[in-house]
Amino acid sequence: MLRVGTGSVFLTAGDLEGLSTVIRFELFSANQFRFFARAIWLLILCALVWLLTSAVTGPLFAYPWSN
Repeated sequence: MLRVGTGSVFLTAGDLEGLSTVIRFELFSANQFRFFARAIWLLILCALVWLLTSAVTGPLFAYPWSN
């Protein structure tokens, strides 16, 4: 029995299983979002490092015809 406010609710095993499934799905979705957010930050960081190194050292490669 689960008390909600002043009332109470009876939860069956099926209800608890459904609730467990929903909670697992939500946690999995949050982990996917966190993964993509970290991947985007990593791409931004790599772009910034590339810009800073190219500003300091110039181009890291040159074509033979560019003199």
